[in-house]
Amino acid sequence: MTSMFNTDYAEIKVTQTMLDKHIIDANKSVIKLFDDTYDNLENGDGVKFDGEYFLHNTITSLVSFSVIRCYKAKTRGDKRISISGLNKNTKAGDVIGIFKRLEDEKYHNRTPFSIVKLSAWDDDEMDDLKCALAHDGLIKDELN
Repeated sequence: MTSMFNTDYAEIKVTQTMLDKHIIDANKSVIKLFDDTYDNLENGDGVKFDGEYFLHNTITSLVSFSVIRCYKAKTRGDKRISISGLNKNTKAGDVIGIFKRLEDEKYHNRTPFSIVKLSAWDDDEMDDLKCALAHDGLIKDELN
């Protein structure tokens, strides 16, 4: 999905089933963000990516790490994704975005993906969110 952030990212509306079963069907935005990852998997196979939660209105050095797993279901090969820590960081009805960090040397010690609870940000905070995402290397800085 490309939107006001001017970058591709995956957007998922969290449901109670996702939280209970830890199973998320990969929607089009997830499949696009993870490019050919699913094309290279056999049924039952998966690949893991390191991620971290981008916390709203938190000034802290504590980072909540996550593992994002893209996989194909064993029987029918449905494309799925699981995100560790989803229960701790979201609730049913929340909308999250998964952003891929820019490939830049200054972010070399950061995880390649970040999970942002988009629904935690009000409409009047979107400019602040864009600035924070740009600072964190998750979207291109529109000024540069």
